[in-house]
Amino acid sequence: MEAPPSVSDLDRGVEHIRSMDASFDPDGFVEFAKAAFTDVQVGIVKRDLSAVQDRLTPQEYARLQAQCDQLRSARRTNRIERLRINRAQVSEAWQESGQDWVTVYFAVSLADYTVDDATGAVVEGSATPVDIEEYWTFTRPVGPKPWRLSAIQNT
Repeated sequence: MEAPPSVSDLDRGVEHIRSMDASFDPDGFVEFAKAAFTDVQVGIVKRDLSAVQDRLTPQEYARLQAQCDQLRSARRTNRIERLRINRAQVSEAWQESGQDWVTVYFAVSLADYTVDDATGAVVEGSATPVDIEEYWTFTRPVGPKPWRLSAIQNT
């Protein structure tokens, strides 16, 4: 007798989420995550995350807004330019403690640097695009509810 094909942890996690939200679609979720990725970068550049606050957990909003406030008080601005998302895919999905969790792997190219507001001089980073990889984890109470970014992990 042949062994049944193994179900990956990712597939199992997606099925758990779908059991409480039949409309959950990993491909559609990636599109949502890509928009969140871009919108959060815009908020960081503006040093104001209020436009994306509804897509961040309170803890992640506080962490990122603190970075923005620190830049503002240092009279510096983070510039993010030539952002290109080369790859985005769901890498993990699970349910735990009444929450749905989905992690999206991002491979992006971008120029990420900080300038002095008074002089315009680059004080950190480079205007030359670099390739980065990050994992963005989103969560929500189980079921068809809005997703919020809960963590960003650099590789």
